Amino acid sequence: MGKKNWAHTTNTTERMAAKIDEIYDRINLIENLIADLSPGFGKITKEISPTIKDLREVYERDETLTLVKKVGENIPTLVTLVDLMETMKGLVEDLTPAVGKITKEISPTIKDLREVYERDETLTLVKKVGENIPTLVTLVDLMETMKGL
Repeated sequence: MGKKNWAHTTNTTERMAAKIDEIYDRINLIENLIADLSPGFGKITKEISPTIKDLREVYERDETLTLVKKVGENIPTLVTLVDLMETMKGLVEDLTPAVGKITKEISPTIKDLREVYERDETLTLVKKVGENIPTLVTLVDLMETMKGL
């Protein structure tokens, strides 16, 4: 028979015992954590229960399920629209400097037009034309008839 190395065996046994003790300590820590959190979970469950009940009453309906199904069926269209929005966003970002430039260039012209046409006489004339549109339409029809003769 061969000789056993008792010193090596004892060292290995001690290391295994230390690892087992470490595992037991961790399990004990987890048990204590669960014991500490259990009352909180119970309280949360009691507090949130009415809200969940209300949400179920509101949303657990056939109409809601139908709507969810329709949304699901239209997801490809929604994805396409989101992609289109991204494209439009890029286009708007590209056009923003040009819009500012156009606004600066056209502003004096708009100011001149306002000064010329934003008068009481112009508003009165527009109102009279608006009131006489039926007569104007009749006259145009009559002119077309006369043109044919």
